[in-house]
Amino acid sequence: MEQEFLSYLTTLFKVPVVDRSKSLMGYGMDSFMSIEISDWCQTRLNVPIKQLDLLMGITVDEILANRNNKDFIYTPQVPTGTTSTPLDTSLPESESWVTCYAGVAVGALLIYYLIN
Repeated sequence: MEQEFLSYLTTLFKVPVVDRSKSLMGYGMDSFMSIEISDWCQTRLNVPIKQLDLLMGITVDEILANRNNKDFIYTPQVPTGTTSTPLDTSLPESESWVTCYAGVAVGALLIYYLIN
């Protein structure tokens, strides 16, 4: 089953080899691929991997370690010696109105093209 899973991933990601310790996000997995992988894991490996688990950076080793574990809940690990800090999403006051205006303009154009 392990080799079948690796073969499935190499075909899906179009790569010659999948590193078991590398996050699946590192292979360019998008939300559609995560749905496919989640379904495959649930039906073939009996691992209830959620789409969000996959998008949070789970590895092949972590999936395979939980085969037949119906109570599996993925908890991302923070590497030792690192700290987690919140992202600074603030904009300088002079740029915040530009971002807001650009968002409104794009929305207005989208509505215009949808109507016409």
